[in-house]
Amino acid sequence: MDSLTFGPETDRGNMTYNRPRWLNSGTVMGPVKEVRELFRATLDRIEGTYNPDFEHRESDQYYMADIWGEQEMERINVQLAEDPEAEYPRGPPDAHWPDILPGKKYNYHIAVDYWSALFQTWAGYSDWIGWHRFDGAGYSFVVDQNVRGDSNFRPWDLHLQGDAMMALDRIYTSTDGDQSLGSSSSELIGQFEFGANIVTKTTIPIWHCTGSKEALDQFYPRMWFFRHAGALVQSALAFFRANEPYTPYPINNRMWYPAMRYPDGVSLDDGGAWSDGSGGSGEMEWLGFDRICGEHKESLFG
Repeated sequence: MDSLTFGPETDRGNMTYNRPRWLNSGTVMGPVKEVRELFRATLDRIEGTYNPDFEHRESDQYYMADIWGEQEMERINVQLAEDPEAEYPRGPPDAHWPDILPGKKYNYHIAVDYWSALFQTWAGYSDWIGWHRFDGAGYSFVVDQNVRGDSNFRPWDLHLQGDAMMALDRIYTSTDGDQSLGSSSSELIGQFEFGANIVTKTTIPIWHCTGSKEALDQFYPRMWFFRHAGALVQSALAFFRANEPYTPYPINNRMWYPAMRYPDGVSLDDGGAWSDGSGGSGEMEWLGFDRICGEHKESLFG
């Protein structure tokens, strides 16, 4: 993001106006094998460097950020070897630059979602994200907040993203046209609120409630799926039982299927989950919904 992303106060010390540039308070997604390698490297780093007198000794983010930082250092070195004049982030004058040793593994294939295109955190973002009805022309709402302090600012339309509309249409279709969701996916979109970030101009795919957890009580009931979660869960379970691919077309030249089939003999309203066993046994065990979180059913489904 550029240096005026949040207006004239960008990066001047207030967290609300800081550009997201660090590996912390986040959400991780990736191939299980590679994620495990990253976690193992982090645990090894903790074991090898833990200092009981260090202020951030209990911060998992601190150790993981070290792993990421060294990866980026190695990438910078490769870049400079190819082009000694290449630009790269230098940090403050007193920055610590670790030694990158030959033959040691540094590349864990970490990429950071700087633009919150997939994961949106809450802490520090309450001024920039909110829930809106995209009921204007072309599935839009009017943004009248002058984030950048532009003297020539004019209100503008933020449109629901195309991939969000495709996903909602697929979900609507999967419920066999559940009329409680509207008579069409277009009506579904028009009658519900969706999260949006007016800085990155993105519709929020996944919201991570970092910071104050009271926000969960405030926003969870406003999620578009809240009143329809039961029907959507049943639709998802029917999908898993049918052992169909996630999409009818290849992604990265592959067809993708659920790793585990829904177990036989379990009712269609049981939205449980597979567990990979305990004590390192590796045996798969089905945990029913009532066993996992049945006591919270009313809070989840309203």
